[in-house]
Amino acid sequence: MGGYAVLRYAALIGLHRGFVFSPQFSVDPSEAPFDRYRTEAFFKPEFHSGMGIRPEHIAGDIQVFYDPYEIVDRMHVDRLKESIGDAVQCIPVFGTSHSTVSVISETRAFESMLALPFDATTAFQFMRERKKRSQTYKLYMSSRAYRANRKRLFSRLFKEALSDGADRHFSYNIMFECARKAGNSADMMLFALGSAHNLYKGGDPSAAKWLSARMRESGAEDQAIRIDNACNDAARSSV
Repeated sequence: MGGYAVLRYAALIGLHRGFVFSPQFSVDPSEAPFDRYRTEAFFKPEFHSGMGIRPEHIAGDIQVFYDPYEIVDRMHVDRLKESIGDAVQCIPVFGTSHSTVSVISETRAFESMLALPFDATTAFQFMRERKKRSQTYKLYMSSRAYRANRKRLFSRLFKEALSDGADRHFSYNIMFECARKAGNSADMMLFALGSAHNLYKGGDPSAAKWLSARMRESGAEDQAIRIDNACNDAARSSV
């Protein structure tokens, strides 16, 4: 809730300039009924009742960055706009999910960001260019390519993200969720991960084993068997 704190206490601390990434407007279910996860997990009436952001809380030049494709995040920002109007600049960063801050942290762009004028168009263009270098952005866009059955684009973006230093556990979890939702498309997942040597040069067999285990844990035995068979075929062909 760091973004919330910047908004909620801006006037109290005399804030001059603030950057907020994917904030929550409130965890009070009467104010954010669309966010069932956070309202059920974190709401305590004695602390959080009526905690939404109000106009009198805002001070300084604040820019809010969010991904409109992330439905709950967009609804929090919509609720913020309803409450405070144009007291802050709300800037879309498409394709970053709840990880909009990764565009800055992964590209070491904070100092450059501070030097920008307080202008929504400038900030939008800055983030649009910076996100192209973000590993997390590439992972999320690869998952979109997967859902669109764009095999080559999926594979290229996923490989680039890993080459750029993306966390492998996080990467494989994103891809696992794609495969889990895709029914019988385990063969495409193998292509993207480069798990079998005959599908992707320089592949990572450990990724296939990890994916197979996750499939079994989730009850997708058919997918797990297909992954195992593909890897066995790849191993035999490489001998």
